[in-house]
Amino acid sequence: LAENWWPYQRPTFITPPFAGYVSGHSTYSRAAAEIMTLLTGDAFFPGGMGEFEAPKNEFLVFEEGPSRDLTLQWATYRDASDQCSLSRIWGGIHPPADDIPGRFIGIKIGPEAFHFAEAYFDHRTALLETSVKPLNVYPNPLSSGSMLTINSPVSGQPMTVDLINSNGQSVYTDNIIAESTIKIAM
Repeated sequence: LAENWWPYQRPTFITPPFAGYVSGHSTYSRAAAEIMTLLTGDAFFPGGMGEFEAPKNEFLVFEEGPSRDLTLQWATYRDASDQCSLSRIWGGIHPPADDIPGRFIGIKIGPEAFHFAEAYFDHRTALLETSVKPLNVYPNPLSSGSMLTINSPVSGQPMTVDLINSNGQSVYTDNIIAESTIKIAM
């Protein structure tokens, strides 16, 4: 009976005997495989093979095992994702029907997440485009007694200058009206 079902893991590990739902592991492992493929530009693990070592009787927590040293190997990120998905079936956490829909969702959301994040690394977010204007500040590092130059893209606007040393201490703070070039003697 379903009421007697329990997944293949420690009884203290909280995985309730829930009805079938799309496997989260199938979804996010496939999404991660898609992201890694886009990030590295290659579907294959570096060197052609990804490996995970499971030493004899040292890997499992709730029982002895594996019975011998074991090396899991995957050629592609999708291969590793597939094995992650299947582990949920083998462990009794999900029935097979929960697996494939999760993989299909991961195939869609992985590239979406990658391209969404890419905008932050390429400085293409709306916030940066509309509100941040670059400052040129030099020299850096700055030694005592030298002149700090700040080239500002705006003039006539209030600006707070706060210089912090490598120890995290504020060494100079001032509210000024920005000019195109600001020089501060240190």
